[in-house]
Amino acid sequence: MSQKDWIAISEGVMAARAGMFAVVLVDVQKNFAPREWTELATLPEGMRPGRTLYMDSQIGGYTARAYANADGLLQVYNLRSAAGSAMADTLLVPLV
Repeated sequence: MSQKDWIAISEGVMAARAGMFAVVLVDVQKNFAPREWTELATLPEGMRPGRTLYMDSQIGGYTARAYANADGLLQVYNLRSAAGSAMADTLLVPLV
């Protein structure tokens, strides 16, 4: 993927298509409330999975759960009982 293939889809979130995957780079500074879902972005057409997917992720170095659905909604769930303030991760979203 060249630099021109990447598109910004929200503040701190970029995505590019690589074959049958959307590669989503997340580098976000925001409040991730404990044990709650936080919306990151809406994936554009052509980068959305065909069904709801859950992926492992991290917030502040701790395990989190990412979610993407066929409407393009991309969210992350903070599994900790404490708030987080930063997320830097790369998510691979299968497009099948």
